[in-house]
Amino acid sequence: MLEAGLAAASPEAALGRVLEPGKITAGKTINLEGYSGVHVVAFGKSAYPMAKEAYRLLKPRSCLAVIPQGSGAAPGGRAFTVIRSSHPVPGQDSVAAARAVQKILHRRRGSEFVLFLVSGGSSSLLCMPDGISLDDKAYTSELMLKSGATIQEFNCVRKHLSQVKGGRLVAGLPCDAAALVMSDVVGDDLSSIASGTTYCDATTYSNALDIVRGLGLADRMPPAALARLEAGARGGIPETPKEPMFPNWVIAANRDCTAAMGSRAREFGYEPEILSVSGDVSDAAGMIAERYRQGPPCVIFGGETTVRVKGDGRGGRNQELVLRLLRELKGESFVAASIGTDGIDGNTEDAGAISGGDAGIDDIDAYLAENDSGSFFAKHGGQVKTGYTRTNLMDIGLVLRPRGPDPPRDSPPIPDIST
Repeated sequence: MLEAGLAAASPEAALGRVLEPGKITAGKTINLEGYSGVHVVAFGKSAYPMAKEAYRLLKPRSCLAVIPQGSGAAPGGRAFTVIRSSHPVPGQDSVAAARAVQKILHRRRGSEFVLFLVSGGSSSLLCMPDGISLDDKAYTSELMLKSGATIQEFNCVRKHLSQVKGGRLVAGLPCDAAALVMSDVVGDDLSSIASGTTYCDATTYSNALDIVRGLGLADRMPPAALARLEAGARGGIPETPKEPMFPNWVIAANRDCTAAMGSRAREFGYEPEILSVSGDVSDAAGMIAERYRQGPPCVIFGGETTVRVKGDGRGGRNQELVLRLLRELKGESFVAASIGTDGIDGNTEDAGAISGGDAGIDDIDAYLAENDSGSFFAKHGGQVKTGYTRTNLMDIGLVLRPRGPDPPRDSPPIPDIST
C-alpha cells in the first residue's frame, strides 16, 4: 500500500496528464506555438524530474531546475541548467539560485512564455532576504522549524522577510506565464506552497508578527528580523502582492497518494477509511488511534504533522507518529507505518517507520521526551528506507489490522519495503 502511494506521487506522471508537445492542458488549454519562445523554470524537491519531462515534451529555449543539495545525480544538457541549493535552511547558494531565476525572468520579452514548475521544498531553495542578513533569515528559519509551527505559519513569516516569496519573484513579469504545482500543503493552498513564490499572499506583516509572538519566539528572533515585521505591521513596508499575475494549477496532491493506497487496500480485501492529518503529531496520533479502535480494519492517512522539538534526538515527524501510535494502541493487534513521500524524515536518512504490537513499549516515553524516535527504531527495528524520491506530496501512512493465516488467494503479496 505504501508503494502504491509513492507511485502516485510521480512527478513525471503528474506532468504527463497536463503537458503535451506545444500545449498545456491544466485548468485551461494554453497553446504554446504562438509564442516566440518557451522557457521553463523549476524549483523544489521534484524540480529535476519535472523539468526533464517538460524539456522532453516542450523543447523549450531554456530550462532551469533548482534542486536540493544531496538529491542525487542530475545531469543537465544543452539549454538545460541544474543548480543545487540549500534545504531545509537557506544558505548562500539559495541566494545565488534566486538571483539566477531573477536573471532569466528579467530577460524575457512580451512575446515569450514562462512555465514554472513548482514543488515542495522551494522556500529554502530560493532565498533573498528583505531588509535582514542571510544569517538572520537562516536563524529565523531554524527557530520556526523547531517551534512546532504549521507550514502555513512558517511560510507567512518567511514571505514577509523575503524579496521573492509571496508572489514577489514574478511581480512585473513582462510576458505570459503559468505555474504547474505539486502540493506539499494540507488543503493545497497555493499561497502556502513554496511560500506562494509564483502566486500571491493573503497574509500580512501583522499576521506574521502575531505568529511569532504566539509561538513565543519574539524574544529569541534576531532583532533585525523582528524589527522588519514590526515596521511592516505599522505600514512602513509595502505588503506582498494580493492578486496572482498568472494561472497557478495544482497537478498533484497528497489525496492522489491516499486514493491510490485505498485502491490497493481494496485489492487486498480491506475496506479502508481515509483520513487527512495535520497539526501537532500527538493530537494526530490520538485521532488515528481513536478511529482504528472504532473498527475499521485499515485506516489510511495522509498530510503533514508538526513536532515541537524539545530534545536533541534523531528522528522526524513520521517516526515520531509511529512511535506515538505504538503507545496509543498498546495491547491492540495492529501494524502502523508512516513515511515522507520525499524519502527523508527529519534529521535521518530514513523515510519513516513501520512497526506494531508491543515492540519496545516499555521505553517509548524516554525516547519521545528527547524527540529520539529514530534511535528507537534503530534499536528495535522498523526503519523504512526509500532513498531520495525526488517528489514531495507530504506524508502517507496506515494502521492495519493483521489478517489471519489464510488471506484471499487472489491477493498479491504485500511488498516488504522496511529494513
